[in-house]
This record gives sequence, structure tokens and C-alpha cells, in this order.
Amino acid sequence: MSDDARVACSLPGHPKMKKLVHRLREAGAWGFVRLILWARQNRSNGDLSGMTDEDLELAVDWNGEAGKLIATLADVGFLDGEQHGRHLHDWEEHQPWSAGQQQRSESAKWSALVRHEGFEGAKRKMPVYYETHKERCDRLAKRTGDDAKRTATQENAAKSDAPSPSPSPSPSPSPIPSYDSAASPPEMVSDLALASETESPASTDQPPGKKKKGAGRERNDLLDALVLVGGGSLESVTKPMWGEAAKALQTIREVCPDVTPAQIAAAAAAHRQEWPKASCSPSSLAKHWAKFGPQKKEGAAGGEPTWDWRGFASARLGMNNLLPWKAQLARVREMIIKAWDDLTEEERQTWLSR
Repeated sequence: MSDDARVACSLPGHPKMKKLVHRLREAGAWGFVRLILWARQNRSNGDLSGMTDEDLELAVDWNGEAGKLIATLADVGFLDGEQHGRHLHDWEEHQPWSAGQQQRSESAKWSALVRHEGFEGAKRKMPVYYETHKERCDRLAKRTGDDAKRTATQENAAKSDAPSPSPSPSPSPSPIPSYDSAASPPEMVSDLALASETESPASTDQPPGKKKKGAGRERNDLLDALVLVGGGSLESVTKPMWGEAAKALQTIREVCPDVTPAQIAAAAAAHRQEWPKASCSPSSLAKHWAKFGPQKKEGAAGGEPTWDWRGFASARLGMNNLLPWKAQLARVREMIIKAWDDLTEEERQTWLSR
């Protein structure tokens, strides 16, 4: 797990920081930096819910007037929300890797459960995760089932006692089937495989170890779009560049699983416009995807409810430790809003009166 946090070079000159230093001197600025580091280690999503202002000041060893640091941070805009429900302002934008830590952890846990207990077992143990990532989970289940069938077939063939004829000369083995480039490319490790995959020789009389001139890797539009963000042509792309693009695509897909080549091209254009003197590479684009990638569109559930949606989601849907409303996946927000709409008017009034 990463043990560092991002601090922008422009922070000392930011108007909010100038106000903080003016009111609490350098001790206030240091207290804010310590709060960022503490949250990175203990509240990776930036949500400080459940903690009093005193708890937060004790966490950063604040030695000034009690309550002054947190109150000032909230007043200048570094903290959002009230006591017991505070969160660091725009944490997802400034700390994208940290904000996605819980999602990555849950994704790894889901994959492990699928491997050890099967798809249905994983659904039983992580129902909320399945509902919020249904399409991705179903796609993983299908791919896992196909891999299991292929492995079983290979094992059965290896156990067969029947002798197989050995023609002379022995024919070259058929190429291992690869994913069709028109279909959705496999995620995560598969992106790395596609980056280095090359076509097998087209003819069996081709000398071993040699590749037919003009043969290249299997086409993948997303990888093609990423390696071209810095300009040039596909013919000039080296093997390390394909590897960098594959890792960048894996990072981007963690927060934007349905990314398209057009969105990658648009993000690269925005990157070059924002920093014309900086190099626009796949890794740089992935690092700043939260800034240049497509922004999540707010739907009917876009505005934060005025009622206690956290308590409601916990009591009615079993959802705990939720991110701030605007950082939630659209599917989660829709589930909460739908459950609220299903209430009777009397039940709503009961929640509104709490």
C-alpha cells in the first residue's frame, strides 16, 4: 500500500492557505498537512465521519486553543460538513489514488471469493458490492467459467492413456486463441497480455523463432489510443511503450471501466492544453485522469439529499462507511434514492424529523 500523499506545489500560495496562516500562523498550516497525512493512513477516502472535532485535533497533536484548528479549516473551506460528519474538501480530486483504495481492496476481495467459493458464494458474502458492480462482476464470472472449462479440457487430455500418432514431420501447434479486438478487452492482467501479444507465423513452414514480416500484435483500440497520446505513429511504438500504455490503461479502468478511445483522446488534448510544455505520456494521463478524464454526470440523484441519507442507507440497505455523496458511484446513489422513493409519506416524515 502506498504510504504517501499528494500536496500541490501551489498550496502555500492558495487563498485558503493564506487565510489559515493569517489566523493560526504556521502551526495551523502544519496542522492541516498532518491532517492530510493522517487521513491518508487511516481514512483513505477522506471521510472523517464519526469523529468529533476534538478527536481530529488530537489525531494531529494540535497544541493550540481547543476546537480552533478544525473550526478554522472548515471556515476557510479545507473541510466540508459538520462535526461527526466532516470530510476533506475535494479529496477525490487531490488524492485520487487514496480515494480509490477501498474500491481496489473490495475488488481484490471479490476476485478472491470468486476463485475460492465460486460466483454464487461471492454474491452471498458481498451482496452490496455485486449490486453496485453488477455488469463487471457478471463479465468476470463468465471469463472465469470459460477459463475453468478450458483448463479442465486440457487436464483431461493430459490424463488420457491412449497413444497418439506421431506424424513426421510434426506439425506446428495451432496458435492459442486470443480475444477478438472488437469485443470488450479483458481487464487488468489481460491488458498487459494484449500489450505484448504477437501473432503466430502464418505458415507452418515458417522457420521457428521468426515472425512473418508485417505481423504485429492483436489490435486493441484502447491501447492504440493511449500510445498515441504523445504523438507519433503505431509503427514507431516500442515494446516498453506498449507496456507503459497497458499499465496506464489498468489504472484508468479502475476508476473508469467503460472508458472509450474517444475519451482517451479528449483527455490527452485537455492535458496538452493545460500543460503545453509538459510531456503527455500514458502514465501521466493515467496519473491525472481525475482532472482530464470524463466527469461523472449527475443524474436524478445528483444533488445531495437534505435528509440523513447516510443513516437511511445504513438502516435500510446495510451500506456503511459511505463516501461523500458526490463521490459515490451513480448506481449507489440511484439505489438510495429509489429506496427513499419507495417509502410512504408517513415513513419519509419520520426520517425527516430525526
